[in-house]
Amino acid sequence: MNLEFRVTKKFVNELLVVLDELVKEIRREEKEKYPYAEWERKREIVKKRLRKLPEYVREALAMIRIQKKAGRPKELDLEKRVMLFLFARLMNRSNRDVEELLELF
Repeated sequence: MNLEFRVTKKFVNELLVVLDELVKEIRREEKEKYPYAEWERKREIVKKRLRKLPEYVREALAMIRIQKKAGRPKELDLEKRVMLFLFARLMNRSNRDVEELLELF
């Protein structure tokens, strides 16, 4: 049984057309998968909220009453300690966790 297969120019051209269509379809699907516009919009919101973070911290600290204790006073005031704590918490998280956390502000 002789199974000869000839590759002709016509056959190659047809295959190239099919492959080009597949490439276009795959690229369209890839573009649809990632919503750049939505991501950029959320990114801008997060940036605005991060810029307001010190203001939010000051507002929260204004609601707290602190009683002075005996002993040596703290080197950092409460606002700086809270900012340092938040920064440390944000650095120990993955990008998704940080994004979800920042959406709360």
